[in-house]
Amino acid sequence: MADRPNPYVPKAPGDIIYSGDWNELQIQAREELDREVRGLRVDGEAIRGEVDELMDKLKGLDTKTADLKNRVETLDAGKLALSGGTISGDLAIKGALQVVRDITYEGKLSKLDASAGGAVQGDLSVKGVLNTHDGNPYAVTKKFMAAGSLTIGSIKKNYGGGKKWTSNTAGLLLEALDNTEIAVHDSGKRVASLMYYEGGAKNHLTIGRDMGWGPIAKTALNGNLEIKGVISAKNALPIRQQMVHRRIIYGYAGDAVLGYSTKWKPVRSTIYGPFGYAVPAIQPGAVRKYRLYAIYSDTMSTAGEHRVQFVLADKSVVPFKLGRTFGQGNPFNRDGFSDWHVGGASTSHGKVNIRTTVAGGVLYYLELQTWDFF
Repeated sequence: MADRPNPYVPKAPGDIIYSGDWNELQIQAREELDREVRGLRVDGEAIRGEVDELMDKLKGLDTKTADLKNRVETLDAGKLALSGGTISGDLAIKGALQVVRDITYEGKLSKLDASAGGAVQGDLSVKGVLNTHDGNPYAVTKKFMAAGSLTIGSIKKNYGGGKKWTSNTAGLLLEALDNTEIAVHDSGKRVASLMYYEGGAKNHLTIGRDMGWGPIAKTALNGNLEIKGVISAKNALPIRQQMVHRRIIYGYAGDAVLGYSTKWKPVRSTIYGPFGYAVPAIQPGAVRKYRLYAIYSDTMSTAGEHRVQFVLADKSVVPFKLGRTFGQGNPFNRDGFSDWHVGGASTSHGKVNIRTTVAGGVLYYLELQTWDFF
């Protein structure tokens, strides 16, 4: 235990403390207290002078740091907003970096490495090559791409090919409410649509849409084209149809002009497999159709038509219709096509009959055609 001071009035245990002793104790205690605080007593005016001098220095410091106060006044939850100024030295940011304006280095837009993630709010202009990859680029690093070009992907990864949403949905994905478009600006001449997609209930893709400068003039396709579905165009005929077989029914050498009326008359009383024999099988993805080509005439002046039917041994009937020839009759004639019979037909043998609905008719030539429509 540390040394203790001597008592002001020493006494032994059991001694009586007289009033004089008590008074002496108080006197000595007060004297010692006065000695301890005497060094702290200074004139009040001197203290106020020192305080005023200190306040002047603080005011000067406030003036010098006013700009700093303005710069940090938006400091909130780790976010720093800096309006103007220059940061000399390295700047380390732990966390996400949001850029709301351009980033330049020595007066030029520089490379931005946001390996920890980040968001650019506002316009982003890249003067040079833009390359997005997974760390395995090729063309850009080999100087195979020019300034203003865009390279997407990786030489060590495949993209897309799955169903619905996956972790690798596509190599390039356009998002829209319903519709979106990819177009080319031909240096002031025109804007040409490469692809226009209409979503929602339509789910429709248009190549070469007219954007006001006219549609695409010509589309060239090198290589084979595989279509899984029906090809159609705005013309009257499907874009792809193929006649795969034709068979003469009437009009061989020696066949005379055949006259007939509103009653059925045999064209051929026996015909072997008109829808079989050399008729090829339906091609994959095709729809089989049949029609007649005829050279004929009639005396119908206002209305009517010609009826032709194939009556087959299995009791099936394949009917066709031919329009009137506007009332000329023999020896005048015209040629024309019948309506279409769609779908398969029996390969049985049978016979062919013909008649009109009004007046009389004559037949010079009759041919059965087989077509595949894609």
